[in-house]
Amino acid sequence: RQSQMCIRDRSEEELQLVHDIIIYHHKITEFEGPLKEYVNAARKADWIDATQGIVRHGMSKSNVAKVMSTIPNNGFHQTLQDFGPRLHGSNVFKIVWEMSKIFYW
Repeated sequence: RQSQMCIRDRSEEELQLVHDIIIYHHKITEFEGPLKEYVNAARKADWIDATQGIVRHGMSKSNVAKVMSTIPNNGFHQTLQDFGPRLHGSNVFKIVWEMSKIFYW
């Protein structure tokens, strides 16, 4: 019920922004569309987080380290690493195939 109230209180633009951030956060290339600066900021932050700072999108190593030390991941990265083996055992081909489905250009 509270989620319905939250949605009801949002503009179409805000709802579209939330939709685009969710849908495009794994996009490899820049998002082009309304409010692209916000969508791309979320997309880049997700890449920085998921790669644990290997991909930094222009953010300094020290800022990445500061964020990572301030916001605990609570096992998130380990959970990501465990998905493939849990679903497909040691079949690396299947693991890579599944992972490729969540990224797009």
